[in-house]
Amino acid sequence: MEKNNLVKHESIVNGKKVKILRFPKHHYALEKRTELCYNNVQNRQGGIVMPRIRPITDLRNTNEISEACHARQEPIFITKNGYGDMVIMSIETYEQLAENSLIDSAIAEAELEYQKQGVLLDAAETLAALRRKHIG
Repeated sequence: MEKNNLVKHESIVNGKKVKILRFPKHHYALEKRTELCYNNVQNRQGGIVMPRIRPITDLRNTNEISEACHARQEPIFITKNGYGDMVIMSIETYEQLAENSLIDSAIAEAELEYQKQGVLLDAAETLAALRRKHIG
């Protein structure tokens, strides 16, 4: 344990070694949210940006929080008594996150189906067959 109950942890995020300071309580969930934030920011900007972590008292200034959510299009992690409590984000960021989740679920389902059946179809041939069948 480190000073202030922080645990220093090194992790690999997108092939890069990063240092994470985390709180013992709820550390796994906060670390996963942080990793998701890293991945989301890296995909859009080509580099890793540290997640924004704010205390719950900052929620009193709603305009500032709203502007911060829209400015960088990434979640803001809210802490309560020093522990991760909630995540807030703009509607656009949420919709992108939900869309990515659906795509990830579809890919996972396809991979599971391939593992069970072992059948892999060629995309060009399958699309051509579907066009012939439904379009003519």
